[in-house]
Amino acid sequence: MLRFWKEYLAEGRSGLLMLRCAKPNDEDLAEYGVDVSFIRSQTGRSIIWGQDYLANHEINALMASAHFFLLPSASLHSVSIMQAMMLGAIPVVTDTVGTSVYVTDTVNGIVLHGMREAIWDKDAVTGILVDRYGKTPILDDDLVSQLTCRMGSLLDRPESYSDMRHRMMSFAHKQFSGQAFSDQFWGAVSSLYERFCESSRVNTIGPCPERRSLLDCMVQSNEWSRVFESPTQPMQRVNTGYSMVWEMGGAFIQAYGNPSFRLSDWSVFAKYYSTAAPPITFAYTLEELGGRYLSFSGHPGEAVINESIDAISRILKPYPVLHRHAGRFWRGVRRVHAYVSSKFLKPKVENPDRADHFNVELIRHGVAGYNIVRHFDRYYAILQKEGAFSPTKAEAGGYSSCLSGYSLEEVERAIGAAQDFEARQADSYQRSPTGTLSRD
Repeated sequence: MLRFWKEYLAEGRSGLLMLRCAKPNDEDLAEYGVDVSFIRSQTGRSIIWGQDYLANHEINALMASAHFFLLPSASLHSVSIMQAMMLGAIPVVTDTVGTSVYVTDTVNGIVLHGMREAIWDKDAVTGILVDRYGKTPILDDDLVSQLTCRMGSLLDRPESYSDMRHRMMSFAHKQFSGQAFSDQFWGAVSSLYERFCESSRVNTIGPCPERRSLLDCMVQSNEWSRVFESPTQPMQRVNTGYSMVWEMGGAFIQAYGNPSFRLSDWSVFAKYYSTAAPPITFAYTLEELGGRYLSFSGHPGEAVINESIDAISRILKPYPVLHRHAGRFWRGVRRVHAYVSSKFLKPKVENPDRADHFNVELIRHGVAGYNIVRHFDRYYAILQKEGAFSPTKAEAGGYSSCLSGYSLEEVERAIGAAQDFEARQADSYQRSPTGTLSRD
């Protein structure tokens, strides 16, 4: 990929290559024939290494802004290919086993040839395909040449690029959408069960009642698409400081505070077989939660307040200005309530630090040597070397440097100001005739 990028820029083209992987060291790059000095000069300019974790919505945003999704690999990565095609990034893949199911060359993507023939052999006796991944380096020169030629040719013909992208997205939304997967899945299950009924002669007279139950199911047929489109692992969607909401498997899951979950605790049956499972609420949409995540304490008596908030929000939606002012007013009420609760209404606990830690969330890690955390409605920045954050220690002035504010931006500005102040102090010390760090 890096060798291709050098050839691409050498043709007088411009662009940005975003690499979602760990950056190899110089020795490894040189071993694969990569110009290390070129990589150094272009890193941060036309080459960006994305090594940190990205949430699914962040990856989606990257793909949606890209012209191409480059994956000239020896193995199939079907989910990534489908994701890119749905979001409008034309896939550039090899002809390795499996890619033909998703990408048709020149129709909805670019297929680089030679990989299948070079590394895949069919066993003459069993008919099983056997891979020889060790042979992939011999294809590098040819793949670089194909990449440069095929992509350059398509970019030089904007109308052809636009037509291919349109065909690709139409195909992807038809074949890879959650609705398409759910139709295929339940169609296959229903067909199998129907054949079973016929072969076992259970359904000799009239339609099989079990089949009707299967088609109805607990999740209605028009709701199954959300199961295939929703994250397969819990993804945080809302954090009010008092309550959290995650999305997983087509449902929104709400819990009060910031509880610890075991894998089994995410089940809808958890409360029936484990008394240690935190109480959670499942809903199809955020609206169905009825404002529960805006609750301060999570007591059932707050249901009326939550329903009132939800009703007011619906009434004011046609009036954006009023809705915005009402939202600001409610946030102010929450802040006042949080302050009063934290100062005067906290129940006595045997270990205050442990109770405070329950409401602490790490927001940013390693910002100019600081960690930024949120505790209720306030943000704090402490030096990484200080260890875990303790609200009690912060209030007592126990940190060598502790910056706070009511917004993330406010704390980030404070960090910048602190850095500038330290830089001026260091410069002043170096200029001092008595300073031991003087340039002389």
